[in-house]
Amino acid sequence: MSGQVDFSCLAPPLRPQKAPEMPVLMRLRADPQLRALLQHPVLTALLYLKYDRARWFHYCNVLLFLAFTVLLTVYVFGLDGRAALGGWATGGALRAALTAGLALLTARELLQMLITGPLYLLSAENWAELAVLALGYPLLWAPLTLPTARHLSAWVMVAAWLEVAMNVGRTPALAPYKTMMESIALSFGRLIFLYFGLVMAFAIAFYLVFDGVSSFATFGVSMPKVIAMATGEFDYGDLSEAMVVDEASGVRAGHVLSGGLLFICFLFLIFIVLMNLLTSLAVDDTQAISRQAAVMAADNRIVLLGYLENFLLLSYLPSSLKRPGGPLRAAGQGACSGLKERVRRRVLLFHTALSSGRYRFLPNGPERPLACRDVAHACGKRQCGSAASLCARWLTLDGCVGERRQQLSELPAATRQQLLDLVLKPQSLEEQLERLQADVGRLSAQLSDLLQRPAGDRGAGQRAPSGGRASP
Repeated sequence: MSGQVDFSCLAPPLRPQKAPEMPVLMRLRADPQLRALLQHPVLTALLYLKYDRARWFHYCNVLLFLAFTVLLTVYVFGLDGRAALGGWATGGALRAALTAGLALLTARELLQMLITGPLYLLSAENWAELAVLALGYPLLWAPLTLPTARHLSAWVMVAAWLEVAMNVGRTPALAPYKTMMESIALSFGRLIFLYFGLVMAFAIAFYLVFDGVSSFATFGVSMPKVIAMATGEFDYGDLSEAMVVDEASGVRAGHVLSGGLLFICFLFLIFIVLMNLLTSLAVDDTQAISRQAAVMAADNRIVLLGYLENFLLLSYLPSSLKRPGGPLRAAGQGACSGLKERVRRRVLLFHTALSSGRYRFLPNGPERPLACRDVAHACGKRQCGSAASLCARWLTLDGCVGERRQQLSELPAATRQQLLDLVLKPQSLEEQLERLQADVGRLSAQLSDLLQRPAGDRGAGQRAPSGGRASP
């Protein structure tokens, strides 16, 4: 029993100049009314197959940026001097490696700007990357005082490790958590923007009323203190010392009562109402995102695959540069053209593994992932199936068309037979005995039938296989 998934409705026009395969899914992702279709089994299967072949790009990107961030952290500790790492932590070799990493990051960001256009500035992740670039170059090469270097290092560390968290969050298994963080931060930002004037009003009020408290000595100190008080750090002992009747300085009982009522209003409006409202928003957003976990995972895969396709197909460049006789096409015939073509063939399914627009699978077939990897290695590409009988069909050239058939036919016959023996599951002793009994029974029946025939028919039956014609 075999099954089949038809992807032809999602396939782009098959032309010599390869076309991207993600525009349809990008449109579904962008439309709020159609996002639920991303849970359709056909779309889920296509995203899984494409991501399975292209996930190496995501993992390499994460590992490279993680290595860059670790080296930058070592350089920051060496620049501070208190960690006693030695001169190598700020030496020329490490600075050169970090400069090369910043150059690669700059090139990547320029490509993203070309691909996404004005939408590039709408992503907080891109702003974090721009902050790493803007602060990283002066931190490495500009003559800075120690306090300035420490402050630059602090902001670079926040931006770099935030970018690491966002890159790791693109992994489909972790995508819902990344979306939760972004959604809750956006909800909190809207609510704080709405009530920021109230928080600033309490900061001004405390600055005016509690002038004898060091925490409210200036407005610049009072504002962060009020924000800290909103999270529960009240430090009421200093406030109680200021709320004392002092006839000499003109502080009377009414003034003390006014200060106490002001503090109670802050507790009710900011600490109780506003903080609990933020907590309820976080819980609601988390539950909503948990219900849409499958859609969020598909959304992150679409973004990653769409960016990778645009990067490989140079879709961000003018078409005049990419036409068959254009300068870019001529320059692409250089040393890296073979590598680019191999990467494109790996990412674009409808030009290679899904050239027919359909994917056949055997739901009840025995799975042998190791054998399939061996077959894929021998064929020079990674296939998307793991059923042993499917691998056997590939090796025997049954049902193979186009590029895959040509690739398999170029293998030596002995190699194909060895791979076929590797893929096919060896029979157990009981299966061999059953097969032997069936063969013996079939031969016995044929022999009995032959003995029951007349002598002339038996002679004609013996001469028929050699090409002779029986006489009447």
